[in-house]
Amino acid sequence: MEYLGHELSGDGVRPVQRLITAVTEFRRPTDPTEVKRFVHLAGYYRKFIEAFGSIMAPMTKLLKKDAEW
Repeated sequence: MEYLGHELSGDGVRPVQRLITAVTEFRRPTDPTEVKRFVHLAGYYRKFIEAFGSIMAPMTKLLKKDAEW
């Protein structure tokens, strides 16, 4: 059964494959708006990604006003 981008089964909950593909095939962000889009998209599945905050820290730093590109 699918619910809100998650597949529910007797084995538990996991992300729907088509949405995993959307994250893994997201093109490399080139500006703060695209970084924000990616961080929000990937953040929807943060509970499935160990150390999500540490992985995303470099990207979220790019969202600061004084960040260099």
